[in-house]
Amino acid sequence: MEGVRSTVHRTTKTNNSETRKRKKSEREGDNSNNQDQKEKIDSNSNCYRKLQFEIKPNDSVQTDFSEDEPVQRVVCVGRSGKLMATGGTDGHVRLWEFPTLKKKLDVKAHTKEVDDLHISPNEHWVASISKDGRLVIWSSETGKKVRELTWSVPEGVKYLYKRCRFALLEEDVCKSRLFSITNPVGRLGKHKAYLQLWDPHDGSLKKTAPCSESLSALAVSDNGKFVAVGTMFSGSVSIYIAFSLQRVLHVDEAHSMFVTGLEFLPQSLDGPPITSTSETAVVSISVDNKVCIHSLDYRSTLPFWVAVLLVVVTMFCAFTLCSYLGI
Repeated sequence: MEGVRSTVHRTTKTNNSETRKRKKSEREGDNSNNQDQKEKIDSNSNCYRKLQFEIKPNDSVQTDFSEDEPVQRVVCVGRSGKLMATGGTDGHVRLWEFPTLKKKLDVKAHTKEVDDLHISPNEHWVASISKDGRLVIWSSETGKKVRELTWSVPEGVKYLYKRCRFALLEEDVCKSRLFSITNPVGRLGKHKAYLQLWDPHDGSLKKTAPCSESLSALAVSDNGKFVAVGTMFSGSVSIYIAFSLQRVLHVDEAHSMFVTGLEFLPQSLDGPPITSTSETAVVSISVDNKVCIHSLDYRSTLPFWVAVLLVVVTMFCAFTLCSYLGI
């Protein structure tokens, strides 16, 4: 994350024995805060509770070695939970075994600081974005460049990639899609920002969706069906169908400031899915100190009996017309 010093911490919950050893003053302080942690009910009968976690660092490792100011900009953990990628101001992409934090690869990927990273679903590839204007896919096994993704930029305009995310391909689980957001440098004016859909297997740009303002956040659902973006100025959130980039939900001014992060709620868990009352839902955060959930209702489909009725009526009309014409 931006502004975080170049150290990754692996954390664990405080065990019960440590909790029992707290000083008496700490226990008294906890008791004094009990009233604050109780349920608060407003005039609309909405309940508010304060949820707190005590998290302590368990292990750490330096992940950036810039001579001027080493700062870790981004960290990403793969789906298996065994591979971690980090990037920072020195332009290197480093891969680590997780949770042991043993370094696996060190790739001199970019000439400027790394802005974003993402690991493919099968963990064979790592995509990286940098302020040098490049979007590159790297092999997680060898550290070699697989391909660099480029597109035809409008003449006289400079664009910078902002975020990238891999997504499962619904019809072929062995393959994946890659999404990116890119913004024009400087004021937008007549130039738009874009949500882009790539085929990472051949490097081709499949689809683009123009946006009227700069984009700041990107997320894809765990089943690969939806992609969401957040905007820089109005704090709006939009959800798109992944394969077509058709927008199906737009929440204007969801936040009073720019969206800093997006994440879809899980579609499949051991128990009932969190999004059981909607087709999908995305959580957004912002520097306005708000956390919002945006739900997409199930899209209506034509009932079976209506479809059958339409077929019958169509056949009847066709038969009547043929009889009238003597065919």
